[in-house]
Amino acid sequence: MTTLFDRDIQLTVCQSPEQELADFGQVSDNFLVNGVPNGGYLMAMMANAALSHSERQAPVSMTANFLRRSVPGEMAFKHELMNRSGQFDRLEIKALQKNKDGDEKEAIRAFVTLMDEFPGDGELRYERSEPEVLPRDECQRMLPFPNYSIFRNVISLMEPSSFGWMKDEPSERSEHKGWIRLADERPWDALSLILASDAFPPPVLASQGMVAWVPTIELSVQLRKIPTSRWLKCVFRSNYITDGLVEEDGEIWDEEGHLVAISRQLAQFKRGHVSKTQKISMRAASAVMAVDNWRRK
Repeated sequence: MTTLFDRDIQLTVCQSPEQELADFGQVSDNFLVNGVPNGGYLMAMMANAALSHSERQAPVSMTANFLRRSVPGEMAFKHELMNRSGQFDRLEIKALQKNKDGDEKEAIRAFVTLMDEFPGDGELRYERSEPEVLPRDECQRMLPFPNYSIFRNVISLMEPSSFGWMKDEPSERSEHKGWIRLADERPWDALSLILASDAFPPPVLASQGMVAWVPTIELSVQLRKIPTSRWLKCVFRSNYITDGLVEEDGEIWDEEGHLVAISRQLAQFKRGHVSKTQKISMRAASAVMAVDNWRRK
């Protein structure tokens, strides 16, 4: 049976108006963040386009630059093989959408590195151990609220300390820790791991409280292993805000203690104005999440 995520990243190859072969897909509204399609979800669609044009099926690295805001609806994906070696295929993927005037504009440009398969039982060295995260029954679920449909389809359980910003009780550290799985318990693969790398709220919110917007400028994801566990352990941290820019470093581990993905994101930090309605919605969502956590116990 086709899962929601598989359906929402499905692509069709056909001829573009410029007589070029391109992949076309429908950007879904099932993975929205503040009403905008999630960056990790869009990258998963682009990685799917890369896989459809290479015999190598292990996207070990991907970097995307977000050039303009995307919206739900049709998106075209154009590819170019940059290099093919004995070990790697390197492809450039462009994602394009029509603007209000009907002109097709580039929204995202990504570079994908593919191997035949993910690293197996070779050399393994971790100089830092997996993060300590509270058990799942001590974490709270990030419940969906208006314009944040991603939390309906991706189950994110976060430590209580990660939720202070929703109650105007910020933490001293810009860090979010917790667990993640797909709502329909779909097994993880390379494309869904790319989604997972961008599925937690920005960790800078933990210390800075509610801000107007933290839009992604660039996101890089490296995949190390396909996990076998349905639940994954995550930690996302930010350490520096400089002149409106903030970085986010992420680690994702499986329940067997294997590092499965790492990420680095550059985003804008827009403090701006948060409306009274938004604050009330956040506090209400926080209260509902607390009740949901109590019921699960």
